[in-house]
Amino acid sequence: MALSKNMLKPTGFEREETPLNPSEYEKALEKYHPEDTIISRLETAVNSFNSNRKMHQDTRAIFEKLVSFGGFRAKGQFQGGMNKKQMKREGMSKEEIELASAHYCLLEDVTNSYWKEAEEGQKPSWIVDFEALAKAFLSSQFLHHFQWYDPKQLATATMVLRNFYNYLIVHPVCPEYKQQILAASAICDVAEQELPKLAVVGHSLPGAFNSACSTVFGGAYADVHLDKAARNSWAQGADNVGLSRHEATIIFKAGVAAHSTPEQYAKIAALHSDLGDAKCISTENMGLEITAVELPDADVEETYEFLRKREGFHEYVHTMGKLICKRWKVPFEQPVDLPDHLMKAKADMNQRFEFLVEAETLAYCVPGMKMVTVVKELDVGIKWIDCVESMHPTFYTWLLNEQNWDWKEPGPPTEWMQRAMAKRMGLAEVEIELPVFHRMSLPRLLSPTIRRATTLTAHLHPRTLHPVRTMASLPTKMKGVIIEKTGGTEVLQYKTDLPVPSPGDGQVLVKNDYVGVNFIDTYFRTGLYPAPKYPYILGREAEGTVVKAGSGELYGLKEGDKVLMLSEGTYAEYTAANAVKAVKVKDGLEAKVGAAALLQGLTALTLIREAHPVKKGDWVLVHAAAGGTGLWLVQLLKAVGANIIGTASTQEKVDLARKAGAEHMINYSHEDVKSKVMELTKDAGCIAVFDGVGKTTFDLSLDCLARKGSMVSFGNASGAVPPVTIGRLSAKNARLMRPTLFNYIATREEFEHYVDELMDFITEDKLDARIHETYALSDVARAHNDLEGRKTTGKLLLDPSK
Repeated sequence: MALSKNMLKPTGFEREETPLNPSEYEKALEKYHPEDTIISRLETAVNSFNSNRKMHQDTRAIFEKLVSFGGFRAKGQFQGGMNKKQMKREGMSKEEIELASAHYCLLEDVTNSYWKEAEEGQKPSWIVDFEALAKAFLSSQFLHHFQWYDPKQLATATMVLRNFYNYLIVHPVCPEYKQQILAASAICDVAEQELPKLAVVGHSLPGAFNSACSTVFGGAYADVHLDKAARNSWAQGADNVGLSRHEATIIFKAGVAAHSTPEQYAKIAALHSDLGDAKCISTENMGLEITAVELPDADVEETYEFLRKREGFHEYVHTMGKLICKRWKVPFEQPVDLPDHLMKAKADMNQRFEFLVEAETLAYCVPGMKMVTVVKELDVGIKWIDCVESMHPTFYTWLLNEQNWDWKEPGPPTEWMQRAMAKRMGLAEVEIELPVFHRMSLPRLLSPTIRRATTLTAHLHPRTLHPVRTMASLPTKMKGVIIEKTGGTEVLQYKTDLPVPSPGDGQVLVKNDYVGVNFIDTYFRTGLYPAPKYPYILGREAEGTVVKAGSGELYGLKEGDKVLMLSEGTYAEYTAANAVKAVKVKDGLEAKVGAAALLQGLTALTLIREAHPVKKGDWVLVHAAAGGTGLWLVQLLKAVGANIIGTASTQEKVDLARKAGAEHMINYSHEDVKSKVMELTKDAGCIAVFDGVGKTTFDLSLDCLARKGSMVSFGNASGAVPPVTIGRLSAKNARLMRPTLFNYIATREEFEHYVDELMDFITEDKLDARIHETYALSDVARAHNDLEGRKTTGKLLLDPSK
């Protein structure tokens, strides 16, 4: 690419800021007077730095992302149509030109937070923390939005940050924060040393031994292998062609020979030669922090050298050492409600884990690096990393600033919003003034101890009611997310030129406003569930507007109708949906709520209506009452007047479920569930038990059941329920069910009935649909990472317009 003369001029990034002479220092003190507020000084400094640096595309991108992450936004520049040269010719001083051309201003939230603290003594929702912001930016935003593994891109990022921090120190912008600024600059040094190593580790893990275990014992890599014909016909050089079972078996046996304990070796030697009789006994999504590495010693090296001399081993055997890890609490990991022994294991943050990893990879591992993984264990006592979902540097920091990206200031309430609110509150329309904020606000879901940082650090606004969108003429191309093969989030392809589908017989074309993100979407992405074809658009539920009607039976749907739907292919701006599984949005239902409630809400509702029809006064037991489905069940059971007994493992979860409506909660970490149930029901037991835990609670559930009661097993959080002898049910004439949602809503009448009932519950304020975050469709990979990494506490939505 040719360089223009302007691009060859000095940029201001070529050298460090030189100390100011006395005259310059006096001017700087006047510009950044110590008695001025910190927000005023920082705003001036950001604009002055921007004005005095000639930024090219790459440096501009880094600086803008840094300051916007730290509480600033770009603003309109009021220059009267003049550029800087013209302003200079008009006699304007350098300071006046700088002020007129100021590009950035602080967010209103930041200034409000500052003045509320200064004048009213309120606790600030933004704080100044240069070090925290540098850590968060270089360990999160930089990794998400830039090619951080490119040495040139990394050098550019650290150069921009260092240059900015040096400007703040040389000019007396905020001397009271000098130590923080120096610490922030030091983080750039750490990033330059560590991120290239993180790139190698992230590319190399889980490594040959762990991939071999995954291949042989039914993990994430079990069906990845491509044979030679497939490789030659369509696989590309960068594709992961996996291991054959033969290759994986050899790698596994070599690792066992070199590293297993005598007890492990004896157990494995007793297995069949193809290892088919070994069993995986546990699977856990887990955050891990590297604490140490153990390189292979002389005995291990000798073992590998011996194995390499055996025929057929040399091309597969790699010398392994040990990666030593402990548990790492993933920020905002979704809470789980597990049996006591599993919760105790998760609570032991110093539990030691050892994994076999190539010695070449261990050389790049730095103690303190973190990763989100799936860890599996064999019945012979060997654990392995089945897959690595994300890698993080030692200085990884999560700030609430991450949540501020998709916030937009709400517009005025529309007429239908005012009518809905008036109806809900029993007031005439003229008496109601609609509150701006959504009643299910996000801040209550977040830890109050987490602070935002900035060059400034913010109060998370609640989400707002979304204005009604109007239809436009239909385009021929649309945005969407497709997969062309299975794998991690790297296979998610955001496209802007997908063809807009045409509705067929019995279909309507829907312009999607909000799309629900569910675990089933990740199953199709990873290949756990086979996609019907490729390329394949993900997604199963959405809320939007009918923009074109097809032929045939449309169940009264027409252009302009706002609808909720269960349909494939919703990760897109437009979806051709089967009208049989689409319904009009009920009056008074707030935007986003339908998309957030449809799948999960229908599951809970059909359980209490069909699996066991619950009546007012019934005693009902709900296991994992503070879990996702558990909270929906508790709210619905409360609405129908049942006597609810819930179980949970911690006091925090007990309180959460009780707040949702479970008046009788049992903390099974120290209370006997059966005794408490019998005490509350006067030894009668519960007429229905809703059990989503599975294996570990099944027997207990039967013990707590009343005569002629219903045992409803709908989940396997702790593992699948073993085969049951049917004669066990005769002791109480009990009913046993294992229901699924879609068998309850197979017909149009069933679907319409349950959607109507669910929406009635919500609009009458009996159910609370929790929305965690609305992501841009282009940010779908982050949504999947957050969901699979258990960083969420509520429903995840996608906005296809972004």
